[in-house]
Amino acid sequence: ETFVSALEAHSLSDMLAKEGPFTVFAPTEEAFEKLDELAKEKVLGNGGCAKDIILSHILENVVCSGIVENKVKISNILGRDMIMDQDDDGNINVEGVKLMMKDKMATNGVIHVIEDVIIQESVMSVIDHLKKRILTSYLI
Repeated sequence: ETFVSALEAHSLSDMLAKEGPFTVFAPTEEAFEKLDELAKEKVLGNGGCAKDIILSHILENVVCSGIVENKVKISNILGRDMIMDQDDDGNINVEGVKLMMKDKMATNGVIHVIEDVIIQESVMSVIDHLKKRILTSYLI
């Protein structure tokens, strides 16, 4: 519901209603609930980063989970590379986020339900980059 609302807020639902083909990585409601308030604002707000974050969940081709052995490089609709891989337990991940439900076929593509929101490094703030690299002790 939150992901669909974000698509609608950025006028992306019309694009996904077209012929395609598309692959959509749709985060669960729980994925949005896990975000802190600042991250939620980035993802669901009206800024350019919000739309880019939502667009990073969409590919302009069909990628089914069955093609993933080891690592596969894919590109989202923004032209940014992403990695899909299979872990030791056989789970398929995109950018380190587990696909909870795979290969839900639609007339114009495929949907994978994922357990977290994908936030690529290209839309992170400077402080987010530093935190990810555990450099915050230098900022205090």
